Amino acid sequence: MKQKLSQISKINANSITKDDKKKFLSYLDTANLVDNKIINFQRNYWEKLPKSATRKVTEKTILYSKVRPVKMHNGIFTDLDFDNIVVSNAFFTIDVDESIADPHFIYYYLTDRKQISKMQILAESSTTYPTLSLENVENFEIELPNINAQVHIGNLLSNIDKKINLNNKINDNLVY
Repeated sequence: MKQKLSQISKINANSITKDDKKKFLSYLDTANLVDNKIINFQRNYWEKLPKSATRKVTEKTILYSKVRPVKMHNGIFTDLDFDNIVVSNAFFTIDVDESIADPHFIYYYLTDRKQISKMQILAESSTTYPTLSLENVENFEIELPNINAQVHIGNLLSNIDKKINLNNKINDNLVY
């Protein structure tokens, strides 16, 4: 069954609050997230962070870059201190309704090469600078299998990614 992304998720739902502005925060921008890997957080108090530090994330929030989808500045995370993380408004934050869809399945669907190509075409058609609009993302259609199949596929792909990351860490520590 096809559904629009806006029918199964909230997009850009959480922004920083006055209380967040008093905290020491970890900020993530698009340059520091590539293909579900965090390169670096910028850590500081809110007033010292870039003005683009406006979006809050929770566990399983999907981050999807507005600019040049083919650059793969996307991710979904589970094991972080989400109380202190803010992200750039250059990301769409996508919070999936788990009663309808599995967040990991949706992440892997959106980052599949075919879907990335579709998003890139949408981005290139909107302006001279390839940028996705909120409307592009809200209206993006996703082919949803039943929820059990989604969970199975999402877990399988997530576990494969974890094993690849572990192998890469092991390889980085090998002595030649």
